[in-house]
Amino acid sequence: PRTGSAPSSASAAVLDSEPSPSQAVIVREQWRRVLERSSDRDHAIVELRLQGSSYREIASQLEIDERTVQRSISRMVSKFQE
Repeated sequence: PRTGSAPSSASAAVLDSEPSPSQAVIVREQWRRVLERSSDRDHAIVELRLQGSSYREIASQLEIDERTVQRSISRMVSKFQE
């Protein structure tokens, strides 16, 4: 199970659920624009989340704290909503 609060944007919510194939294409393009302004680590976190990895799995794979994953995604959602 994933921890953390859900993003408020429908498009950003893809990070908290399994997107449909058509939704994934649209949202991936929107996230691509956000990621152009982001760090490599933030990019890796979002890519892993879009692939279906849990926050815990992402933290383990990137060898970072799960709270770091949560903060990164929150920061990315804020950028997404700008």
